[in-house]
Amino acid sequence: MFFNRRQKPEDLSQPVEAWLAALAHEGSVAVLPSPSPAGDAGRLLTQAAGCYATAGWRPDACRLFEELGQHDRAALLYEQLGRWESAADCHARGGQWEHAARCALEAGRADQAAQYLENAGQALEAAWLHADRLHRFELAASQARAAELRTPADQLLAVLIEARAAGGLGDLEEGASLLRKALDHLRELSPAILRRQLADRAAAVCRCLRRPDLAAALHASMVADDMPDAAADWESWAIDTFGDAVGIPLPLEPVPQDGPDEEALTRP
Repeated sequence: MFFNRRQKPEDLSQPVEAWLAALAHEGSVAVLPSPSPAGDAGRLLTQAAGCYATAGWRPDACRLFEELGQHDRAALLYEQLGRWESAADCHARGGQWEHAARCALEAGRADQAAQYLENAGQALEAAWLHADRLHRFELAASQARAAELRTPADQLLAVLIEARAAGGLGDLEEGASLLRKALDHLRELSPAILRRQLADRAAAVCRCLRRPDLAAALHASMVADDMPDAAADWESWAIDTFGDAVGIPLPLEPVPQDGPDEEALTRP
């Protein structure tokens, strides 16, 4: 049987035909072998899907991988195609909840991403989405208070969630108080990449609370810590906010705490 390698076969319903079509694309000519046992169908489809992926026929490769239940491979190809919703669905069918949440966010499905994060046991990450993206402020605050806080980063994120929720509910004073508490301890976190992630969320809380003074202090701390692009970020923010970027403000002085520092974020 001969195929034109530039012509994509229409009927790929049979495993052997799909396999031969993909091989034809790779090598111009394929000879029809003897019919394969039914047990070889999965192997042939897997070979066909791999050939399709190599040849650039990624939508067909995705379809075959899904038929085979190889959802992780289909999801990766969907990501390459920018088909984020399909990628999220495939990751979810494979139980890869965090990857599913990432792709759902790319697809603009914050509500679905929050559900995937809850499935992954990432209650605080889900709560942040409820607060910042979905504006379910009471739910977010409740989840933050109920979450198990295993690390200092968890403690900071919980405080930021409560601050964001307070701002969204109109209690700007409480939100600012919680935000200052978080900023006091942000510089203590390591590694730097984790500190940067929480700093970005603190900046979102500053915007919600309409507190440029706290935002300026946050940017100053980031510059003092030599975070990558921190000075450029501060300059861009200052120009957008004030129309000027002269000088960098000093970091906030820590608010005096009663008791050891590690207890400063402990809630009753």
